[in-house]
Amino acid sequence: MILNDLLDAVCADFKAVFPHLKECKPHGGRFDKKELKRISGKAPAIYVAPIATGKAVPAGTGEQDLPVSIAAFVATIDQRKLPRAVSALNLVEGLIARINDQVWGIPDQVHPAGPGAAKNLYSGEIDRIGIALWVVSWQQKVRLGEDIWKTDFPMPTKLYIGFAPDIGEGHEDDYQVIGESK
Repeated sequence: MILNDLLDAVCADFKAVFPHLKECKPHGGRFDKKELKRISGKAPAIYVAPIATGKAVPAGTGEQDLPVSIAAFVATIDQRKLPRAVSALNLVEGLIARINDQVWGIPDQVHPAGPGAAKNLYSGEIDRIGIALWVVSWQQKVRLGEDIWKTDFPMPTKLYIGFAPDIGEGHEDDYQVIGESK
């Protein structure tokens, strides 16, 4: 479905933009202490999760636009000559620069992303695990459902007008073109 496709596309994009990541994948949501310990060996990493949705709004085509809050959790560890706090900020800055207006290769079902915002999730408990943890979040609408107007039938490219009584069969030459698509 579109939300899973969106998460996969976002992760694929981040992997391409940040090739030094050890891991970048969809995630179920927020982290607890046990999970933070588990992921610390996979840092630097980015985990992408839908955090919430708003109410779906009809799009007038039988489809609905669903606003989604998406979060990218950035986890880094100390590396030689690169402290985890510096590494985390570098990734956060890169993510914020990357996110705005992205449709992640799914332009028919994903509206452009809004600007990103970041929050440092530092705590003494997280620090003792040996990681830096930030979250970059943004809003993005996805289109759900099927367009009732979408058809495989050919669409007319010209619009004609005729005036009675010179209409119908036998009066084709009396019609005037009033609109044409190219």
